Amino acid sequence: MRGNFSKLMVSSAFALLLGVSFPTMAKAATKKIPAQSKNVYSTSADINGDGKADAIKITTTKSKGYVSKITVSVNKKTAYTKALKSGSVSFIRAKYASMSKSKEFIQIIGYGDSDSLAMNQIYKYNTKSKKLVSVSSLNQGIATAGEITAASKDYITIKHSTQPAETGYITWTLPYKYTNNQLVAASSTSSNVKSVIGNYKKDKYTALFNKNQFVTAKKLTFYNGKKVGFVAPAKTTLTLKKVTLSDGIVYVQFQYGKKTGWAHVHTSNYNYKSPWFYGVNSRLVG
Repeated sequence: MRGNFSKLMVSSAFALLLGVSFPTMAKAATKKIPAQSKNVYSTSADINGDGKADAIKITTTKSKGYVSKITVSVNKKTAYTKALKSGSVSFIRAKYASMSKSKEFIQIIGYGDSDSLAMNQIYKYNTKSKKLVSVSSLNQGIATAGEITAASKDYITIKHSTQPAETGYITWTLPYKYTNNQLVAASSTSSNVKSVIGNYKKDKYTALFNKNQFVTAKKLTFYNGKKVGFVAPAKTTLTLKKVTLSDGIVYVQFQYGKKTGWAHVHTSNYNYKSPWFYGVNSRLVG
C-alpha cells in the first residue's frame, strides 16, 4: 500500500506502558517537497540553520524504469548522492521538516513494486562538510516507519504502520527527539493508533472499523503483563486503544467496558480459519 504524505496536524498524548507522558505536539513545521517534473523535486526552505531560505533540489536518475541514483543539491551545490540497488525503487517522495533553527531535516522515501517501502531515511545538513548526513534509517521490519507528519521544537512525529492478520492494517504515530546527532524514538507506545481497514470495503463492519471497534469471532483473552486483563466472549465489540513495540514484537491494547488488556499480534501460528475478529480476513492486503 502506498504511503500517504497527508497534511496532518497531530495533537495527541503519547504514553509509555509505565505511564510516562510526552507534551502535546505543536503545529506542524513540515511540508512536502513537490515534483517539478518527472524526476526533479524542489523547494525553498532553510536547511543550513542560517535563517535564510535555501534552494533544495532532488534529482532522480532512472534506468530501466527504476531509480538508479538520487542526487540532492543545496543552493546549486551537490550535498548528497546515492546509488541504489537495481530494481529496488520505482519512485520517491520527499519531505522537509524543521524543529527549530539548526534542526532542519529532509526525508526521502523510496517505493518499490506494488508501492512497497524500499528505503526511508532522514538527513540533516552538515554546515562544515556542506553535505547531507543520514540521522535516521527507518526501515523497521513488520512495524514500518513512514513519513514525518509533524514537528515541534521538541519532537518530530513519524507515522508507522503494520498489517497483522489479527487486526488488519493499522497506523499510529510516535514522537522522535534529536539527540547525539540522531533522531531516536522518544516512546515505544502510542495511543494515536487507527484502524484503516474500514476504507477497504463497505459492509456492516465498516462503520465499526472506522471507530476502531472490532467484533470478536471467538473468545479472546487479553493480558496486562502476566495477569489476565479481561476475557471477551465471542460476538463482543472491543475498542482498539494503543499499540506498542517491544524487542521487535508488536502488541495491541483493546478495551472491553472499563477493562483493558494487551495481545501479541503477527503471531506465527495464526489460524486464518479461526480469526480473532469478524470482517478482517476479507480486508487483508496481499
